[in-house]
Amino acid sequence: MGSEQISHYLNISPTTVRNTIAKGYQEGKEHEGRGRNPRTTKLQDEAMVEEALKNHHTTYFEIGKKVTPNVSTKTVKRRIAQKYLKKWVAQERVYLDEDLGQERLEWALAHRYWTRKMWRRKAMWGDEVSVERGGGKRRRWVFRYPNEKWNKNCVEPTARRGERVISQMMTGYFYG
Repeated sequence: MGSEQISHYLNISPTTVRNTIAKGYQEGKEHEGRGRNPRTTKLQDEAMVEEALKNHHTTYFEIGKKVTPNVSTKTVKRRIAQKYLKKWVAQERVYLDEDLGQERLEWALAHRYWTRKMWRRKAMWGDEVSVERGGGKRRRWVFRYPNEKWNKNCVEPTARRGERVISQMMTGYFYG
């Protein structure tokens, strides 16, 4: 079927049909000569990603200085983003040493077979909030993939109670 017949059948102009067919032939082909040549090689791009994953707390500037000193920080950021890696604010979590982790595990295992009725009768639920003076530490940023949110080297440990300078803890409970 020719373009004239297609245009008559679909009730659109023959030019539109010809242009659409021409675009279809070009689809999936590389357009050479479009845009500027990249300043970094694929090997350098991979080295940037490797450096970001090796040291999660490094900066774009430091990566650029180590791997490719002749490119801008923005270029480093774009190359790393092309590999689906980006900077995220490190999640804060109370630091659990082996002893505290073991205690929590034992408690959870001891209560795993409690029924809903047992929880209602024997448990008291609460929530607490800590108000601190100062708290002037900067947030840490880490390089990570989205699924690495809770990896040990991507989490910023926070101080446990008693280790902070001035803080006021407020607690509320309900029973049943």
